[in-house]
Amino acid sequence: MAEKLDIASGLIQVKRSIFVFFVLFFLPNILFFVISSTFGIGRPLVNFDYIIVSLFFIFGLNWLGVAFLALVYVFDVVFLVGQLFPFLRVSDLLYFVGLIGSSPSYYKVMFLVVLVQLFVFCAFFLRLKKRVPELAFINLALILYVFNFSYFDDSESKYYRYSSERFFDSVLVFSFDHRRTGFLESFDLESKPLVKASYKGATSPWFSSPMELSDKTILIVSESWGVSSDEIMDSVLSPIYELGDHIVSIERGELGFSGATVDGELRELCQLSSANFNFKDLVTGFEDCLPNRLRAMGYETYSLHGAVGSMYDRAYWYPRAGFDHRTFYETKQWSEKCHSFPGACDRELISELTKVFSETEKAFFYWLTLNSHSIYDRRDIYKDVFDCESFQVKEDGQVCRNLKLHAQFFYYLSTILDDPELEGAEVIIVGDHVPPIFDVNEKAKYFKNDSVPWIRFKVASPEKG
Repeated sequence: MAEKLDIASGLIQVKRSIFVFFVLFFLPNILFFVISSTFGIGRPLVNFDYIIVSLFFIFGLNWLGVAFLALVYVFDVVFLVGQLFPFLRVSDLLYFVGLIGSSPSYYKVMFLVVLVQLFVFCAFFLRLKKRVPELAFINLALILYVFNFSYFDDSESKYYRYSSERFFDSVLVFSFDHRRTGFLESFDLESKPLVKASYKGATSPWFSSPMELSDKTILIVSESWGVSSDEIMDSVLSPIYELGDHIVSIERGELGFSGATVDGELRELCQLSSANFNFKDLVTGFEDCLPNRLRAMGYETYSLHGAVGSMYDRAYWYPRAGFDHRTFYETKQWSEKCHSFPGACDRELISELTKVFSETEKAFFYWLTLNSHSIYDRRDIYKDVFDCESFQVKEDGQVCRNLKLHAQFFYYLSTILDDPELEGAEVIIVGDHVPPIFDVNEKAKYFKNDSVPWIRFKVASPEKG
């Protein structure tokens, strides 16, 4: 009888050990591991923060445990999201959350999954007690963490990219160490100075010879426009090429670049790079930006972006870069809202181009597009001018929707380039960064890594037309 009790007790202990191992090592990490692997972003295999969280529950401090678990969980989610869509402050995150109702269904499902998983975590952690398996596994985790901390180098990690190969790591420690992970920026608002960029943008010729620019100069930074095969690029750009002799001096190429949208903007507008994205209090360093240069030459300077001006502090640093006139989502009434990223629709914004040049003889117009933002919502495709099937691109995949949205943009742009108000205009269109595609294999198949395309042309003047 005693032997049977010992066996039963041993089985209970084994089951208990399996349960504790599941809660401490497997449960908090499996979904995040799948997400990071699928999207090609960095995350330690095991986040040590959940081991620390477990101590509150083991010693009966359940309310503190729930609070700390929620904090660690939020940091874990933001840690992953911030690598896909770098954002600046808590207010930015809350802004995104407030738009869940009008977001693509994919985001709604993910948001629901995140909430449900947090409640599941709480339920399992509340079952932890002060017993041998719990303490044994925590000691093991501590040893593994110390070993990983001393053995691996994470010097390649950046403010929105985790490059470490550590098996064990703390997301909280990493975030505080780097102090440039988006969520933490709200607690560390010290602006870092701008520095000269180590790469050349598509606007380099304009910086070299500003006196040779047309009185009508247009720069468009195209959201998530990537370098594809020549055949795909030809098809996406076909609305421009079909304008024939109305477009002259046309050139096309690509440039090496890796970074976020605001990095791409600084590259083209200022030939600068930034150590972080805190621009609100950064008042110097923009003096030599292209808008400031052109404004000194008598140009009226305009900027246009369909998102709110608070994103990446554009409402603050655009005027410092030299923009006299700035249009954001909140600055006027729009007939509708688009979905890939909540904001005004580019097909409506495009009329601002002709309006400006009908009222101003000498102007520099800068436009950062929006509707080709990841995840490329199909509801933003109104004019389908790209045939994915002919290029063996999976219909309704992210790659296909990205290409359709860019082809649509060039179609709408082509409809105004023959407007008399734009005659003689000099135009550059350039990608901000490589398009985020969740399927890393599809991305590698159709887009060149760390490279963005550009196209430069002039609209024929009457003498040439």
